[in-house]
Amino acid sequence: MMDTTTENFTRDVVTESWRQPVLVDFWAEWCGPCRWLAPVLEQAVRAAGGKVKLVKLNIDHYPEIPGEMGINSVPTVIVFVDGEPADGFSGARSGTEVRAFIARIIRDAEPPEVVPFRRGPATASLPSATAEVTASSAPIEAMLPQPESSGSAAPDNRSATSDSLSMRPLLALVILTAIVLVTAVAVKLLN
Repeated sequence: MMDTTTENFTRDVVTESWRQPVLVDFWAEWCGPCRWLAPVLEQAVRAAGGKVKLVKLNIDHYPEIPGEMGINSVPTVIVFVDGEPADGFSGARSGTEVRAFIARIIRDAEPPEVVPFRRGPATASLPSATAEVTASSAPIEAMLPQPESSGSAAPDNRSATSDSLSMRPLLALVILTAIVLVTAVAVKLLN
């Protein structure tokens, strides 16, 4: 817990909030609920084990920042994350409410867990399957289904051969798209 001033607010709150969430307690000496809330905040921040920081700003001594932020009642607690106000509350709160508020702030501020890629049974064949598809020396045309040579006419009097030929560009596009997607997924998984 530390007190800050208008001159040090950027360093103590905004810059520090890029490292960890910073709770700013806007308070005044004459404010009864402020005196009640202060030890509740301090205890909850200590219980958080250094995952949040508490900074106090006396609005009577340093009215500029609360004025710019539109704070018109005390106590008001604003949490800063990544240099910006992210959440807050006004008025006295119970210890349970403050601890729940801090727990939510900590949870929301934590980066998502990054799980390292490990080749396991489900992914062991992925790179080799991708390599087989991309390393194939056969032209796309050879991978497409070949028209039947029966010569039977389709119901609309077009031949089966002409129907298959008109689908070849579309099928080639679908196959190329699939190869690109499989390759991209494999590269992403391997990185």
